[in-house]
Amino acid sequence: MEAVQTARSAYAGGILPRITPTNLVLIGTVAVIAYLVIAPIFFLLWSSFRTALPTPANPGLFTLRNYAFVYSSPTTYTLFLNTASFVSVCTTLALLFAVGFAWLIERTDIPAKGTWFVLIILPSAVPSLLMGISYIILAGPEAGLLNRLCEDLFGVKPFNIFSLPALFILQALGSVPSSFLIVISALRSMDPALEEAASVSGVGWLTTLRRVTLPMMLPAILSAAIYTGMNIAETFEIPALIGVPIGFHVLSSQVYLSLRVWGNHTVASAYSVIFLIMLIGLVYLYQRVTRHGFRYATISGKGYRPKLIAIGRWKYGAMTLLGVYLLVTLILPFLILVWSTLFPTWQTPSLAMLSKVNLDSYREVFGNDNFLASVKNTLILMVVTPLLTVALISVASWLIVRSNLSLKWKALLDTLTFWPHAYPGIVLGVALLWFFIIVNFPPVWGTLWPIIFGLTISYMPFSVRTLNAAFIQVHQELEQAAYVSGASWFTTFIRVTLPLVLPAVTAVALWVAIHAMRSLTVPMFLTTRGNEVLSMLLWTYWDNDMVEAVSVIGLLYLVACVILSLLWRRYGFRNW
Repeated sequence: MEAVQTARSAYAGGILPRITPTNLVLIGTVAVIAYLVIAPIFFLLWSSFRTALPTPANPGLFTLRNYAFVYSSPTTYTLFLNTASFVSVCTTLALLFAVGFAWLIERTDIPAKGTWFVLIILPSAVPSLLMGISYIILAGPEAGLLNRLCEDLFGVKPFNIFSLPALFILQALGSVPSSFLIVISALRSMDPALEEAASVSGVGWLTTLRRVTLPMMLPAILSAAIYTGMNIAETFEIPALIGVPIGFHVLSSQVYLSLRVWGNHTVASAYSVIFLIMLIGLVYLYQRVTRHGFRYATISGKGYRPKLIAIGRWKYGAMTLLGVYLLVTLILPFLILVWSTLFPTWQTPSLAMLSKVNLDSYREVFGNDNFLASVKNTLILMVVTPLLTVALISVASWLIVRSNLSLKWKALLDTLTFWPHAYPGIVLGVALLWFFIIVNFPPVWGTLWPIIFGLTISYMPFSVRTLNAAFIQVHQELEQAAYVSGASWFTTFIRVTLPLVLPAVTAVALWVAIHAMRSLTVPMFLTTRGNEVLSMLLWTYWDNDMVEAVSVIGLLYLVACVILSLLWRRYGFRNW
């Protein structure tokens, strides 16, 4: 009998995990991640098949009417066409700049490369919302500063920011930094032997670039194109500010209009599901492309330093192009916001206005209780979101890289943490709205926690990719020594493993804090009275034509984003 009982215990121990504090932490972490990633999307899908706004008291009836309405409407196919053209044009323009800038930094003798590198990625600190607002103030067709100045001088108003070219160019320029980082990483690790062979053979640098460098960079360019396309497809701010007034709607703006303006909740869910399926397809394509990038690997295994190409007088044109990019993406938005905080915004710029400088708009904003409450909520968001994200993803990354789980389970967890990249912020906001209306577990609706959960979900993919790479680079010897010395998994993880990957953890935490501060699409549908954050306050003020208040908050916002981005560059990205 004892032998049978022993055999049963051994069998149960083989298929069931031991109930220990360590296993509870690991299993609990995976369960929380799965719950956050899967549950909101399930309820989004469920709500798209209901006849009315689902609530616990009135869940509505099952129907296909929402999808029938969407697919039978000619507007839907115009949306598809607009979204495809918007993504294609903006991605192409962004890649042209990104590939050109990466090649200039890595392969040419352009001076001050380190400085230019920082300046190229610094515009990523400018939120899209502020970029759009600043150029509306500058080049609005009627009251824009440039048009008022030209009208006084020449009697004409030549500028109009509300146009498709302006929409595409602004969005493309805002997408350059992320594309640039992907391309320059590939170019930096690529063996330049073939390029140098072409140079020795007497081939000019333009031909070498076209026939050798660009073909070898094809996987990096393609992955950058898909990644940038996903980011552009889910963007909301620029299309809403510039596209909607001229009748150019994309899927992100249509979800917003359906829910917040027209109040058609179930149709908004149907549009969100369509949007989600499109992004899932792009994520799948991105994974396929990056998985087979080894086919384009260059022969290496030795140290190398690329021979820099002397571009002669072209370097002055290159630096001019870099300067114009910096002017348009960072300097002008900053100057426009400064001007709007000190002067009456819609008056013609002139030297005579210098006597009218005042700080009334600052006093008005700083004395506003809503602003002070939003600052407090934003600071809480910037602290709690990185802590929660790092806590969950550091454990998930350890399981993926370090644990003895089977490859199948590791791949499943890795996929689970990466797939939120397919969740557009505005779709995730809608999904969490339905989730907390229907389930509200944990019962935190009306607090900052729904926004924190939404941002944590959004930033999982970047965090897990960064920490996976960090864990892979650290040898297991110190951890094994701690285990041999009798330390538990938790003690080893806190006192040995995390300190070894601290630079990567710092980089992730700073990155999440920056993006949590500037995020608009996730808080947009989760904001209630008492949990408003700065980005939502900025949008509300702009929607109510409070231009001076928007300029003050936007300026402070911009300065804070730039400072945090520089800190990320100095203490996180530089060591990562």
